[in-house]
Amino acid sequence: MKSLKEVYNFSSKSTLNEEIDYGAKKAIVYHLCGEKVGIPDPLGVAQSVHGRKSTPGDNRATYSFDANIKKSKPYILEPNEDVRDPRLIKNKGKRGRAIKRNLERGAFKKYYTDINSLQGKAYALANSVKTNPYSTGSNFMAGGGKMYGEGLYTCYEFNPKIAKTYGDVILRFEVDLTNYMIFTEDIAKKIHGENYRLEDQLEMISNRRGYDFKRLSLNEGFNKFINYLKTKTEEYPFKGSTINTRTAPLCLEALQYCSYYTEEKILLRKLIEGTLFQGAGDGPVCIIYYPEIASNYIITGAGYFHPETNEPVIHDDIEELANRKSSVQLKDYIKIQQDELSGNDRQEIVQDQIDQNKKDIDDYLDQGLESKKENFLEEIYKNINEMLTTRSNISIISQKVIEKRSELSNGKVLDSAARVIASIIFEAKMLPSEIIAPVIPAIEIISGKKINILSSEEFIGYLKNLKNTKIKRNRKFNSFEELSAGYEDEITVSGFPLLADENIDQMSLDLVWNAVFYIETFKRTNSGTSSPSNRALKKTKMLLEGLDYGYFEDDFLKLLNIKTEVPLRGGGFQFYQEGSGNGYDDIAVSATQKHLNKIEEEVPEVKSLISNIHDLLRRSQETLVEFNEACSDYDLYIKESLTLYNSYKIPPESFGLASFAKAFSWGSANIDIAMTFLYAFAESGRAKKYNSIIDAGNKVLVNNISPKEILLIFGLDQVVDPYMLDYIDLNAGSSMASDSLYEWNMSNKNSVIDSIVQSVKLGLIDEFTENVMSCSEMGTDDFLSEISKGRLKLDSVKI
Repeated sequence: MKSLKEVYNFSSKSTLNEEIDYGAKKAIVYHLCGEKVGIPDPLGVAQSVHGRKSTPGDNRATYSFDANIKKSKPYILEPNEDVRDPRLIKNKGKRGRAIKRNLERGAFKKYYTDINSLQGKAYALANSVKTNPYSTGSNFMAGGGKMYGEGLYTCYEFNPKIAKTYGDVILRFEVDLTNYMIFTEDIAKKIHGENYRLEDQLEMISNRRGYDFKRLSLNEGFNKFINYLKTKTEEYPFKGSTINTRTAPLCLEALQYCSYYTEEKILLRKLIEGTLFQGAGDGPVCIIYYPEIASNYIITGAGYFHPETNEPVIHDDIEELANRKSSVQLKDYIKIQQDELSGNDRQEIVQDQIDQNKKDIDDYLDQGLESKKENFLEEIYKNINEMLTTRSNISIISQKVIEKRSELSNGKVLDSAARVIASIIFEAKMLPSEIIAPVIPAIEIISGKKINILSSEEFIGYLKNLKNTKIKRNRKFNSFEELSAGYEDEITVSGFPLLADENIDQMSLDLVWNAVFYIETFKRTNSGTSSPSNRALKKTKMLLEGLDYGYFEDDFLKLLNIKTEVPLRGGGFQFYQEGSGNGYDDIAVSATQKHLNKIEEEVPEVKSLISNIHDLLRRSQETLVEFNEACSDYDLYIKESLTLYNSYKIPPESFGLASFAKAFSWGSANIDIAMTFLYAFAESGRAKKYNSIIDAGNKVLVNNISPKEILLIFGLDQVVDPYMLDYIDLNAGSSMASDSLYEWNMSNKNSVIDSIVQSVKLGLIDEFTENVMSCSEMGTDDFLSEISKGRLKLDSVKI
């Protein structure tokens, strides 16, 4: 086992020099994964046994796995059967089946316990990506993350900073860059030599892969693309670019313009094997196109981030992650992989893909000025575009989707989410007041003033001095002199002297000592754990970490004493309850399809547009065939049933709003409490409207107080990562951007929360409606582009 720091120097230049072998034209690249897609944990051992915090991907995988296992093998999670039971002994058949089930349970327990350690997760995902490169979740995802086209996204400089975004598992590959288009001039020169220019790179790669570049160049559209590359070669950012030059926009433009100029008939990523460019957040990026059949890369290691040091650790021998040792050395393993990749089967698959692409390109090049038969796709596009992109239509469709989705639970899901978010708004607003409440009597004693006449400057000054007052752990103050000595010895803010006098009584002395001791408890944890010993601190820590992680555990709701009508699952509330479908996604699509069929009948404008489309499809068999093929290519559904388009013979009446069930099922099927609160209420400023309601129900003690400054004085930057404190002091005017301290009184908590729940619910509906609109737009965009002949737009072309 080696730390990557023992293998590589992490400064940009030296790392790059070590990770690209220009002589061999090969690069070492890294793929971080495990956040979006994880591994199932049906036994709940990731945290309890291995101390590993599950990711959202793990939680989704577990939920889907549980649903399937209960259906296929319901006995697997049950206790072992007593095979010594006399009743079983008498029946050898039953006893044999019981023994077999017990063995299955044992193997099941061992496997899912092993793979839920950090090492086990890395092992599982490493083996998964070997068979399915799209399985790890941090590569291409339909509807998002597809900016540079479908492929395996990697970095050719190890960048631990992006691990939080993509996951805690590290996969390492070796990539042959011979047929990669490189958008950084410095690297292009070292890999492609005199053919480093963008147009020359493409010509060399195309010819090497069997495409006739000269014939391609005779096409007017492709020739425009070549001229575009010639221009870009002489311009910034390519000209003079190094590893420190951001070239991601140029790469994206090149992919788009190739498709745009050739009417999406020639895709750049089909001519080349991959791209290299410099991104903004991810650093140096290497994309492997068609990784499922590509023979230009091999996996050379896998690892994870050490739980204590956060240092990356990688194993050359992947089997070591499963506490096994491979029988071959790394160099031999790489040779075996290379032999497999260069074998007849893999090469035949690659060649088949190239041959099919050549045929498609030839058909495009041969079409010339051939006259086209009557085709109504453009008119159909206009009708579908009006239905799905016109604000008035898509807004009413999305509103009705949310209404019908809410009806599935009789409104309980929205009600529960609204109550939880309203409670969090109240708690977040009151947290600084809760934290400060035990020290207010002490501040009044040392300042000589009642709290309600202290200015914010005086309050903060005396609070800082109180924190720094010196006390003895086992001995309280017994006199004014002891208090004065402790206060003056450690004073840090001048101008706020001790104003108590010699007549101070013992009760007041105890209040000051208790307040100082209370402040010190914010540094303590329960013995032997990382759990805070102070309830206010525990609540604050769980809130900040939940917002940062984007996930609230059920324990957080219990701490706030929030009771809901439906259970919290995976950090949120689900509109669709598990039923007889194969999985949650199937249930969501099935329900959405039924809803959209009803909505089509309820909205006259939509019904009329669908009717127009049916009429146009009836007028031309050619149009119907082409339209049905497009519906099949983009996984649209037949409106009468949950069946995908699978034939050009499907009648016109089978198309409807419900054909887009998958696109409309994406948005807000699950109400993630942490993320919804943060983005829809806190950062958006929407929570500001509730300030007056909370102010009216509480007595204001001090104005113009920064909540973040209070937490810093109490040392919470030593308990959570300091940047998390920004969540408490957002400038968007959120619930947490309070400028007042209140008298701590929770007797009116429920009445205040009740008064804002309905408004929060309406806010949720608005947010989810927008979410459904956005997701449906992403989910239908490619289909609309396919049928919008002559209406291609650069930012929406297929790449």
